[in-house]
Amino acid sequence: MSLTPSQKKKLNTFRSWVNKERRVKRINAYPPFSYSLEERQNKIILCYSVNEMVGYNTEKDEAIYKRKKKKKYLDIHIKNYKDVSVKVHYELIKREVEKQESKNLRDEESLPHHINEYVNSSVRYGKEITEPYRKQSKVHLDCYVEWLRKNSPRHLDIYEHIIDGRKVFEKYMSEYRQTKSKRDGKPIKKNTIAHRYRGIKLFFNYMNNKDQRFPFNMLKLKGMVRETRVDKMPPAVSRNDIKKLSQWIDKNKENKYERWFIPILRTLILTGARIGEICKMKIEDINLETREWNFYGKSKRRSIFFDDDTLWTDLKTLIIDKNGDVRTDKKWVFHHELVRRKNPINGKGGGLKINLEKHFSTSGVSHKFKEVVKEIGLDESITPHACRRGFITIMLEDGRSIQEIATMCGHSSYDMVIRYSRQVVRGRNTLDISKF
Repeated sequence: MSLTPSQKKKLNTFRSWVNKERRVKRINAYPPFSYSLEERQNKIILCYSVNEMVGYNTEKDEAIYKRKKKKKYLDIHIKNYKDVSVKVHYELIKREVEKQESKNLRDEESLPHHINEYVNSSVRYGKEITEPYRKQSKVHLDCYVEWLRKNSPRHLDIYEHIIDGRKVFEKYMSEYRQTKSKRDGKPIKKNTIAHRYRGIKLFFNYMNNKDQRFPFNMLKLKGMVRETRVDKMPPAVSRNDIKKLSQWIDKNKENKYERWFIPILRTLILTGARIGEICKMKIEDINLETREWNFYGKSKRRSIFFDDDTLWTDLKTLIIDKNGDVRTDKKWVFHHELVRRKNPINGKGGGLKINLEKHFSTSGVSHKFKEVVKEIGLDESITPHACRRGFITIMLEDGRSIQEIATMCGHSSYDMVIRYSRQVVRGRNTLDISKF
């Protein structure tokens, strides 16, 4: 069956219309496709291409791909071509191509497979990995994988990165630089971009240790260095600020609405612990005999002693029950004792319910801290972490060594404490080197 002159004219009109639609809607990304006509059925055919792995080159140590053509029939008669949505069919074919290529990709060669191994590893380079760091790594890498699915499915094969991974990664980072924050719509900060870059680059450094075919620092790009702030330190609470916070505690210690926050605030001021560490303080980690809090912090396990009698009294009331026994009905020291739950029937308030299984969130504690700071008239830029910075600064002023402070605060290196020391000794002519 051959086309009549009228059908040929319609087909050429249709093809020109398709090209116009592709230009207008900027459909020029993967996969490339075209339209044609099936003469026998008088139906439109959507043609596209897909990479299929056909073998492996042992000499070059790389997979061999072959470009194969695929067809998809559209149940649309040529006379109704104006009803065809190029964009819709393009998205359908794109998903079909990605599905096809994922089938051809062996599990041990897929990027998600190696990412899963990397994220779930408990030890890297001889160091134990914390849960927050593991979650953050997964966020960075999942975002990269999602971008590859949409823009470059071929690079879901991890060994494709050896060939041109740097070029693809550079394109990804270029697009990420131009994105805006979902929270406030402002451009993403340079340090955030550098953090994302480092999170992905460290994974490929890990692949280098695992497989020597991956060059070390293969994704090294220019302009991805974090902004350094050598002497500019964030706000820290002063001795006067601590005095005002202590006065607020004395004023509100009998207030039933403020009572829950007072032990948390005391712990922030007197221990130098991080807010996340305090919120997740477990009863099982506290030794009642030695007043020792032994826990796994941000980077390593460390201990804090509750030397202050008032703070220890506050904590004991949360740890020990009326009979003098350690509480077993809850896991966390600071917990949501009462929460308001919705009625499952009508969705309205169901009253206050006791909940001992959930600890206070860092955001909730930070919000309350901000309220207190505003109430007593302190600098509103002061955050809960400023209490930790103030603790370090005061310890330095009192003559404590940098090594001792780094151990107390859980710093993996002395560099951070030395930054604080620069603020303390600024203006002095001499410095006791023995303290370092």
